Amino acid sequence: MKSTRSLFLFVLTISASVLLAQPPKFKPGCPLPAPLASIAEPQPIDKTCSIRGFSQVAEKVAESRAKNNFCASGPPVDVSYDVFKELQQAVEDAHVHLDDRQHPARPSGAFATSAGTLGEGNQVRFVAFVLKAKFSNTKKQKDGHVGENVNCNKPTGANNDVHIVLVHSQDDDEEESVTAEASPHERPSDWSPANLNQFRDHPFRFTGQLFLDTSHKICTPADGKTCGPRRVSLWEIHPVYAIEICTSKKASKCKPDQDAGWEPFDEFVGGNEPGGN
Repeated sequence: MKSTRSLFLFVLTISASVLLAQPPKFKPGCPLPAPLASIAEPQPIDKTCSIRGFSQVAEKVAESRAKNNFCASGPPVDVSYDVFKELQQAVEDAHVHLDDRQHPARPSGAFATSAGTLGEGNQVRFVAFVLKAKFSNTKKQKDGHVGENVNCNKPTGANNDVHIVLVHSQDDDEEESVTAEASPHERPSDWSPANLNQFRDHPFRFTGQLFLDTSHKICTPADGKTCGPRRVSLWEIHPVYAIEICTSKKASKCKPDQDAGWEPFDEFVGGNEPGGN
């Protein structure tokens, strides 16, 4: 009996060790939002980086969970460029703790805007032009790290966000921009920087979760080139749930709150590739 019990404990210990050794998988905690669910492409990072990211610090875990929130529900609220500026002013007036990468604060509650009361976790929709898009955090930093905590500090573009700089007008500079981030988890290959940059003369419509990037601050001219990313608001669409493009280059042909003229970006790209229909 004693030998049987010892064998059982041995097998249990080995099984627990195997489970602990397995890399954490990404589990969003809900079905992926439509239409992302129908075009999502499983990525290698989904098998090796959980919703918690890399850090064990409570504030960083909370930040990663917020950045990985694919569960914002309800109809998206149409927000304008001015709403992002209103939200930025609101957090400054509320003295939300900002610019702390080691212990980023999560905003509590919501803030009054011209589009209604909004806060982190609301689903929003925003129309803008793409100034530029690139893979984030692929270069080694001064401290030797590469990648971003939320994506488990992994190298290469495939393992990191697509950072999308959005502007109200094609003549605007990055200092006047708003940010959207397309997570690497389940990301469709058509949502690439190359594809987004190819159609910068078309208006885009982005849908996703509203997120406050408290790790950073708004850059001023006095901060120089070391401050970034440059933008008008620390509020982002992160992660992106849907990307649509206006089939016309004229913004007047595609209303923010109407579906006429908008096409899912993956379908538009497929129809405009060499050999496409």
